[in-house]
Amino acid sequence: MSCLTPRVKQGYRLKPKAAANSKQSQYVVKNGEFMLNITDLIASRRAGRVRVCYGTNHNYSLNEILLLSGLKPNEDALLPIDKQTAVDILAKLLLKDLVFNSENMLQEEAQYMAEKLLMPYVPEEYNTFFTNALWLERGKTNYFSYTSFTDSLMDGGVLACNHCSTVAIWFEGND
Repeated sequence: MSCLTPRVKQGYRLKPKAAANSKQSQYVVKNGEFMLNITDLIASRRAGRVRVCYGTNHNYSLNEILLLSGLKPNEDALLPIDKQTAVDILAKLLLKDLVFNSENMLQEEAQYMAEKLLMPYVPEEYNTFFTNALWLERGKTNYFSYTSFTDSLMDGGVLACNHCSTVAIWFEGND
């Protein structure tokens, strides 16, 4: 398993609405299918960093998957979630930086990108999804708790697994 930046196949470039930082993200469409350019996702971050690790799953334990994805092996701290919650968490983490809370893109763009990142993990009954915090509750209460899987000041993301593949989409923030 390794962290990859998938090559984007040739296709037609579309320009969606301008992102919050006045740069326009680029998506590629081929044969009517959306293809995410991972480098555009990474470039959309104005602060912090993002890692996207796709890999094969040869009956690895969750700790092995975390370690191979560059994260600390602490499977007991992972929270199981459903796919829609995973999409919503990714959209929230795509939208704003973890530490500075600065916007990286429009809400619609973040939601669309989150859905496409997890598109290979359909149908849901053959997949499991995890995160490290109840990210959708952040900002709604005075108390927020999470378990760190990196050495960064703050981190969070989604881990998706099925019988043959895994993806860890993880965001990190430092001051």
